[in-house]
Amino acid sequence: MFAKAVRIKHRAVRGALLFAVTAAALTGLVWLRSVALGAAEEFPQSAMLAVETITLAAPETLTVQQGFAGRVVARRESALGFERAGLLADVAVDDGEAVEKGQVLARLDTRQLDAEKEALTAGRRAAEARIREAEAQLNLAKVTAKRQKTLSDAGHVSIQRYDEARFEEDAAAARLASAKSALKRTEAEIIRVDAALALSTIAAPYTGEVTARYLDEGAIASPGQAVFHMIESEALEVRVGLPLHAVDGLDVGADYEVLADTARATARLDRITTKIDDATRTVTAVFLPHADSGLKSGQVARVRIEQALDKTGFWLPTKALSESTRGLWSVYALEPTDDGLYRLSRRELEALHVETGRAFVRGTIREGDRIVAAGVHRLAPGQLVTSR
Repeated sequence: MFAKAVRIKHRAVRGALLFAVTAAALTGLVWLRSVALGAAEEFPQSAMLAVETITLAAPETLTVQQGFAGRVVARRESALGFERAGLLADVAVDDGEAVEKGQVLARLDTRQLDAEKEALTAGRRAAEARIREAEAQLNLAKVTAKRQKTLSDAGHVSIQRYDEARFEEDAAAARLASAKSALKRTEAEIIRVDAALALSTIAAPYTGEVTARYLDEGAIASPGQAVFHMIESEALEVRVGLPLHAVDGLDVGADYEVLADTARATARLDRITTKIDDATRTVTAVFLPHADSGLKSGQVARVRIEQALDKTGFWLPTKALSESTRGLWSVYALEPTDDGLYRLSRRELEALHVETGRAFVRGTIREGDRIVAAGVHRLAPGQLVTSR
């Protein structure tokens, strides 16, 4: 009985203590709330946290500038060689040299061809002489045959004499035809030798630069073997691989900015290929730099393309954004209160595009909203602030 009485007494004491603590806590909360309300009424606005804000203008369409990498290449480049084999007698230029169109770059040894041409030229002169001789003989045969026909008709000579004169005329005509044919064969041989002589010289097909020299004097050049590599220096192209979505909105003939190392140039869009590259899944856009662009063949270049996307929203400084949940972002909007202060309201946003220092967003904000521009790490939803 005594133990039971002690337990009842202890329960009573614990209950009394719990009631006292609860009462004290409720009293303290009521007191703190009254103090806070009084402080809010008496606390001057100049002492409240002042935040920097921006006011949202009308929504904009997203326009982005993207840079696509490509290469600066010569519009024409060639591996130059001889069409015939021969001893390389003269190499007139070295790699790195600028050359003009038609300038002779190298020659083969042509002594054998020169001798052959000299012999053929003499043969042509002999053939021409034989033609003149045959023409004279034909003219004489024609006159003789005519005369013999007149005498034969008058009965002064036999028909045999007339037939001999007539057949001699035919023989003279045949000799003339043979002489002319021989002249044509000789002239054809001269043309062949001239062509071989022409093929013994490499001339620059256009104005440009020799980028490589592969053979020196004394080497035996094979047909088609490269002796030089050259590029056209006056005409460059910037070839850029573009994804299909970037092609939409490009204007053929319009100018675009090109950046390559320290060079900044303007290039005209010349054409866009229709075939999609199997490896990169891009199409090739060809830009033609304007004169004095400062670009060099072989450089890596970036073409800046501005695109208007079918999305509307607002540009905000990245300092105004704080990370939210599910890949979203948030900002603080100012909502006015009756006492002239502003209460912070958290707004969820989707970032559509991010650049250095700013982001294009859309979400639960609208035109005219005042948004905290910076220092969002110090703020909390529902906090009272002033604006500056």
